[in-house]
Amino acid sequence: MGVFSYLSNNNFVRKLWHFRFPYFRRYAGMLAWMSTVKKFTWVWLRNVLFFDQMIRMHCNKVGENIFFWGTYPLISNNGYIEIGDDVRIIGSNNIMVGFKVTGAEDKEARLVIGNDVTIGFGCEINVASSVYIGNHVRFATGVKIFDNNSHPTDARLRREKSPMMLEDVAPIVINDDVWIGINAVILKGVVIGEGAIVAAGSVVTKSIPPNVIAAGNPARIVKSLQ
Repeated sequence: MGVFSYLSNNNFVRKLWHFRFPYFRRYAGMLAWMSTVKKFTWVWLRNVLFFDQMIRMHCNKVGENIFFWGTYPLISNNGYIEIGDDVRIIGSNNIMVGFKVTGAEDKEARLVIGNDVTIGFGCEINVASSVYIGNHVRFATGVKIFDNNSHPTDARLRREKSPMMLEDVAPIVINDDVWIGINAVILKGVVIGEGAIVAAGSVVTKSIPPNVIAAGNPARIVKSLQ
């Protein structure tokens, strides 16, 4: 009989293994408080000692009070990235700026993020031309923003691994106070008006006016907020 089998069949060992202290509310509360203090101290230290330094290295211009909850995003900057004040970036995100575009070799890809913006977990911002994000914008979990097709639409060019063409890219503008819901996708050439809401799971292929709710694939106006 093996050691593991012997221990698992031993009543004393089994009782010891399953032993638990009675629940003490004050003791549990103290443990919860210690855990919270530990968590927030570590989050603060990572922001102060690591993340704040790294974001200023990866971007061209960074404002004040940038805060990261969770891991540092994957950032590839082959263009221009500007981030305003009081921006919160939550969890793992991808920010990719600058791709080869035939006919636009002399143009710099630009990402501008305004003040008081929240970027939720698992978002991706992919910029070949220009993405402008205004102030007080909220991105929920899993939002995807692509101002490009990622590849040429011509299959022959894809086989040849050629860069995108001019018709494969178009700038995106997301104006102030926009709220974009979980797993929404914003595609090239779109302008989202001030105060608009994009519902969860929507695919935005055309511009949305201010102060409306848009939903669906493709996204359509379902309600006015005025």
